[in-house]
Amino acid sequence: MVTLGLWFAVDLMRNGPTFAVAFFWRQVAMLTTEDAGHGGFFGYHVVVLLVGCFPASVFAVQELLKPAASSSELKDHRQWMVVLFFVVLVLFSLVKTKIVHYSSLCYSPLTYLAALQLERIWVRNEAFGWSRFALGILGNIIALVVIAVPFIGMDIEKLRELLAGDPFAQANLGAEVDWTGLEAIAGLVLLGSLTAAHFLHGAKRYRSSLVVIFGGSALFITTTLFFFIRNIEAYSQRAAITFFEERQGERCYVTTKGYKSYAPWFYARTSQTMPPEEVLFRGPVDRPVYLSCKITSVDEVIALGTFSEIGRNNGFVFFKRDP
Repeated sequence: MVTLGLWFAVDLMRNGPTFAVAFFWRQVAMLTTEDAGHGGFFGYHVVVLLVGCFPASVFAVQELLKPAASSSELKDHRQWMVVLFFVVLVLFSLVKTKIVHYSSLCYSPLTYLAALQLERIWVRNEAFGWSRFALGILGNIIALVVIAVPFIGMDIEKLRELLAGDPFAQANLGAEVDWTGLEAIAGLVLLGSLTAAHFLHGAKRYRSSLVVIFGGSALFITTTLFFFIRNIEAYSQRAAITFFEERQGERCYVTTKGYKSYAPWFYARTSQTMPPEEVLFRGPVDRPVYLSCKITSVDEVIALGTFSEIGRNNGFVFFKRDP
């Protein structure tokens, strides 16, 4: 708190209250609204950490429920790690703006807690305990979902029916994505690793079981990224990214409305400082202004009365405002 206070004091003396006030209201917006279109249920970050940090998350839960014996020095450090973990988790569970990386500070205490259980198993050559079955249940669910996704992608119309209440998601599914079925290999890698680890544990080869679980998980992540990332990107944002890339080299402003993204800066290569939003939308401008919005925000853009639609693709609608 002292460090933070000194930093704010220096900024206040040099630049006045502008940043401090904006920072305060930004925190209020995150806490009270689903800002930038990112919302979710209260336990959102519990799921993110449990699945995203698998298999370490399972061992961390085991450590929270039944701590491994350790020295007094480790117990003090463990206590601070538990405090850090729950402060971050509870805080961002209360915050209504839900974004995956908001709970990333939990990664360090979570993996530390998991390491205490892994040390118990490795050094003392002890059985996993109930975590063996939790690993199997959660891991198999993850593996089966990954195996199923490419086959669902081959028959996307059925998924479209389930998303009838979300026009943007429905439009996203109109992207041209080539699913071959080979993508299921990623899920099979995890499934095979879990099966091998289960039998190694049954043979009391606990260390070998750990190596297979974590080694197989690393290979699973790598193969999942290789097979899935381009296809998922095609649904989620490729239309917008292509639009931004087409603006490269043009003297213009590129922005978004209804969602926040750094993509225009990176893909359109717009290095110049942009005017405030009010100027871009209604004020005098010296160059064309291009705008990307989701299909759910079209009426808001039209209501501005200054933009003309120039195209739409996979849930994104693109507008232009001439100088």
